[in-house]
Amino acid sequence: MFRVKAHLAFLAAFSVFFTTFSGARTVNAQDLVANEDLAGGSSVFVFKESRRKNQARAGLGRVSLAGAGGGVGGSVGAGGSIGGSVGGRTQRTNAQIAAVAAKRRAAAIAARKKAAAAERDRKIRASRTLTTTAEAALDGNQIDLAIKTFRDALVQWPKNTQAAEGLSNALTAKGIEVAGTTNNLGAIVHFEEAVKLDPKNDVAFAKMGAIYDAATGQEAKAIANYEKALALNPEYSTLYTPLGIAYLEAGDIAKAEASLAKGEGTDTDSAESRIIRGVIYFKQNKNTEALAAFDRAIAMDARSASAHYYRGQVLDRTSKPDEALAAFKKSSELDPTFAPAFFELGVTSYNKGDWNGAVAAYQNVTRLEPDNYQAHYNLASTYRQLEKWNEADAEYKLAEVGIKSPELYSEWGYVLGKKKEWNE
Repeated sequence: MFRVKAHLAFLAAFSVFFTTFSGARTVNAQDLVANEDLAGGSSVFVFKESRRKNQARAGLGRVSLAGAGGGVGGSVGAGGSIGGSVGGRTQRTNAQIAAVAAKRRAAAIAARKKAAAAERDRKIRASRTLTTTAEAALDGNQIDLAIKTFRDALVQWPKNTQAAEGLSNALTAKGIEVAGTTNNLGAIVHFEEAVKLDPKNDVAFAKMGAIYDAATGQEAKAIANYEKALALNPEYSTLYTPLGIAYLEAGDIAKAEASLAKGEGTDTDSAESRIIRGVIYFKQNKNTEALAAFDRAIAMDARSASAHYYRGQVLDRTSKPDEALAAFKKSSELDPTFAPAFFELGVTSYNKGDWNGAVAAYQNVTRLEPDNYQAHYNLASTYRQLEKWNEADAEYKLAEVGIKSPELYSEWGYVLGKKKEWNE
């Protein structure tokens, strides 16, 4: 019975083993060992390997990345590695960092641009508001306030063309105020800034021309500014006459005549412009045209002392002394302060042998112009004709200050001889 059980146990164990490992390799005898009976303590044979401990799996233990072929816990396969070589991983990492840095810089630049744009927009709005305020001040004739406010507007936004033009107009108004009725040269600085801000400011150029025209020896600057004003505004007819006069004073007769001709038939066609044209003809020895121009001037303004004076010059040149004398006399009557008329009246009277008339005329000249040495000399000569030796001596002495000619000393010596002042 015992044996039957033992055999049955062995068969059962063997059957289990065979069933489980039916696909395994061939089992050798030395691989079997005796063991206690599974059921009743009898010895049975089991495989030696069944007594060994299971080996642990590598799993996700220590990862070695040293070297190009580093694997898991040593070498994984033949040259296997995680993520490829170290050089490749570094290159990819650096590229990503660079890309992120570039995005960060781009974001910072965009933020700065956005802030700058916002600040620019704020300044533009402020500039426009200040411009509106300045224009209101200028409309209210608050010139200084307008200038300051326009300047503030340009500080906020230098490209504000409306503010620049407004400041130019305000400076022009200030210049006109400073110039006053005497064309004060101190106003020029305002006009110069005005035309820098607005090179098309014809009013500023015109006023600068007028100021320089009124100043002594500034004909070139007057002409330059008048020409700029007319180039900007050809309809500026009021400038033709003063420009013509400036040309005449500068000695450019042709341009003077052309400028005055443009003024004819306009609101500047006046007695003054006709006189200037007459003077131009007179200088060109066009006596007929000159006389016609002066006659036209007198027709336009019968009380023009200058027109009568120049008319007398033409009549004297054309050998009409009586008519010339009448013209000079009329001129002196219309303007008792017009020394040139008295001088010509004295010359004409002297040449006609009217010594007393000449004395009276020259006395008026020396009264109005004490430093007119030629008038003193002519008066002395007239006294000499009247044999008024003492009066003649006194006038020669005054004339000698500015005139030192042989003729003067010859006449003066004659007078001193008559006074028996031989040593003198």
